[in-house]
Amino acid sequence: MGLTNLKLILNKHTKHRRILIGIAFALAVTPVLIFLFKDHPVIRWGIARSLDSFYSNFDAFTDKHPVNFGPVSHHRKDIYSPDSLQVETNNTLTSTQMGIEFGHEWSQSPKVQEFKDLLPFQVDHTTTVFEISEQVRRLTEHGREPLPDDNSSPIQYLRFAKANRKLSCRHFSIIYGAAARTAGYTTRLLALSNNGTGRDHAVCEVYVPEFHKWILIDPDFNIAYKKNGTWLNAQELNHEWLKIRSLTKAAKPRLNREQLINKVKELTEIEVVELGEASTELRKTNMYGGSLTGMNIEFFEYVLYSNRNDYLSAEYPIGHPIRTREYLLQSTPELPIPKICPEAISVDDFTQLYWPVGRTRIDLVEFKEGISPTAKLQFSTWTPNFNFFEYRTNSHEWVRVKDHQLEWKPSPGQSQIEVRSTNTAGLPGEATTMKIRIKDNKLRQTQKNKPVKVLQHSNRVTTPTSSERHLQAN
Repeated sequence: MGLTNLKLILNKHTKHRRILIGIAFALAVTPVLIFLFKDHPVIRWGIARSLDSFYSNFDAFTDKHPVNFGPVSHHRKDIYSPDSLQVETNNTLTSTQMGIEFGHEWSQSPKVQEFKDLLPFQVDHTTTVFEISEQVRRLTEHGREPLPDDNSSPIQYLRFAKANRKLSCRHFSIIYGAAARTAGYTTRLLALSNNGTGRDHAVCEVYVPEFHKWILIDPDFNIAYKKNGTWLNAQELNHEWLKIRSLTKAAKPRLNREQLINKVKELTEIEVVELGEASTELRKTNMYGGSLTGMNIEFFEYVLYSNRNDYLSAEYPIGHPIRTREYLLQSTPELPIPKICPEAISVDDFTQLYWPVGRTRIDLVEFKEGISPTAKLQFSTWTPNFNFFEYRTNSHEWVRVKDHQLEWKPSPGQSQIEVRSTNTAGLPGEATTMKIRIKDNKLRQTQKNKPVKVLQHSNRVTTPTSSERHLQAN
């Protein structure tokens, strides 16, 4: 009887040992397989999602200061307009500004000041995005030296440049983005690929309130792009490229390179704008002399957007998904997910990637009639590193607002007020206009049910701005 029980115990433990050996073997082999096949799209996607799930439960792993975006209210669907008033406004701000998650730089970070002190040139809110590109490109020569990737550190790359180390397009773009942010602009890093198998180029996008839009700056080649007088961004260049890509993707092109370049210029009407003398030789050899289209727009087939620009003010541990997360512009379903970024988050609605920055909304919340009528206005905005609002009436001088509300006394007849936000760098945002005309009793009856007219912002630049006048002068 005792011998039988002993055999049962041994057999039971044997089964347990086999299970434990199997588990141990799986645990030992899995990391090896992941390492060997780490570049496989399925493995990369799985690792990214696992890390995302892990770190999302532990905020303690991040060191990030909250950024002030200014007062954002629950906006009215309709503009408050009593019968005694005729109100016009170009409000376009909505309560939801970003369709994606994005980490913004905190301008008061000590590292931001350290970077600004290291810059060998002066930058402030009066410096244009074009002037910054020229200055950054003058720092050092283009090259592919083996440099350590210090978590995309602008300070580290700037020190390399000051030591006359050669920098790549990515390094120039990271330095440019940080320099433009010290002037108050919102920027982001973009990776470009012609066929999805490699990262062919890196550029920057910057939101310029003066132009009411995001525009693309290529600091390495020191260029930007225009079409019909309007500065272009990466999505617009991607759209232009997809219109003519069939000319270059044919198995047997019928056009030689010179003919193809002329055809591309004719079909797209894109103008390459050189932002200065810096990078002249690189443009001659690698773009005018080397690009298939003569403009580098073939790189815009795949566009990857970084989800952050807080390289100086936030720290994330190695492996944290925020460090390297990207958004892929899925402009057409015909293009497959590129091999270089299977873990990227696809965005098919490009408007989610192009939110307005520094725009202000004016709400008329109360109006008191009488001998001296008073309009109570409320302001809201979405401005990274918001500092204050300022207003002016009938094109007079700008006056700072103490709070996000203002009691305004409109003049008899038609009066106009403009309001804009200003960030901590002193860069003003887009001005929003409200026009008020106090009606007489007869006019009130005829226009009682007339809807409020809403003016629209125009993205079309019809006259040279101060930034453009600087380029023309050069």
